[in-house]
Amino acid sequence: MNTLKTLLLFTILAILAAYVYFYEVEGGKERDADAALAEKIIDFEPDSVKTIEIRSLFGPYVFARTSAGWDIREPVNTGGDKTNIDGLLTTLKNLKKDREFAIKRGEEKNYGLVGRSFLVTLEFNNGQRDSVRFGDETPVGGKIFISKGDSLVYTVVASAKSSVNKQLFDWRDKSLAKLKLSDVMEFKIKNSHGLFQLQKEGNNWELLTPRKV
Repeated sequence: MNTLKTLLLFTILAILAAYVYFYEVEGGKERDADAALAEKIIDFEPDSVKTIEIRSLFGPYVFARTSAGWDIREPVNTGGDKTNIDGLLTTLKNLKKDREFAIKRGEEKNYGLVGRSFLVTLEFNNGQRDSVRFGDETPVGGKIFISKGDSLVYTVVASAKSSVNKQLFDWRDKSLAKLKLSDVMEFKIKNSHGLFQLQKEGNNWELLTPRKV
């Protein structure tokens, strides 16, 4: 009888332990993940973005990913600033809803979600697209209004807007030349003091002109 009771108690404890593990521990992780996903404005990985389009009163900007980073396709065709464009994607990925509420058709202008807004559209490698519109700052609280184009409006941290509110100079690549230092074997410098020519030998540089040293 004692053995039977012991086995019964052991079975009950095993069931309780399994319940705690699968529901409270594993289930808690899943619920936390679901809650974090529900807070996101756009759920994506930055590496999956193929093109970015920004439309505002300042005109359209279109960025296309390349093997070397980013190119600007509109309003000019030139290299893009990788730091600023990647920073925009990071901001979008980390956007979290602070508050949400529904509005009626025609009320978008009350929140700066038409006209002076910034519309950011992402195109992914699989051909799908997603977008978010940045509006005005909230009257209090240091937030801004954003929308996904439906009747819901969200508030998020106001600093997020600075990642999209940029001029062409901020978006374009400002490097003078694209090269790897390890690929440079020789270069010349000419100034008011004359011509200087240097050549790489192994890991060292030799001055060839005006005199070899």
